[in-house]
Amino acid sequence: MKPAPKEGKDRSVPEVTVATLRAKYPGLAKRAESSPLAAIKLHCLDCAGEGTIGEVDRCETAGCPLHPFRMGRRPGPGRQLTEEQRKAAGDRLAAARAARIAEDQDMDDDAAGDEVWGRA
Repeated sequence: MKPAPKEGKDRSVPEVTVATLRAKYPGLAKRAESSPLAAIKLHCLDCAGEGTIGEVDRCETAGCPLHPFRMGRRPGPGRQLTEEQRKAAGDRLAAARAARIAEDQDMDDDAAGDEVWGRA
């Protein structure tokens, strides 16, 4: 006679281990060492059964104290910035974009020079 399956756990879902999740999401696993939100997200991937982000998003375990944090973000409205802070952040972003564009152009110029001199 076959033993009855344990209640509460669907045996058709493949067993997901933390090692499998670390292999599947190496960046998240690395961040989980220093970020509580990433650690919560990794825990939720483990708890969801299949270990997919979609399963974590559809989680209905509202009684879990980690439920609001399951997607790796703090619940509620984001940080409120003053007009000065918003302008300073915009200026920093514009400067970073300009630097990245200049760097990309330098790399393109170097690649074009390689083609001219037969180094490509």
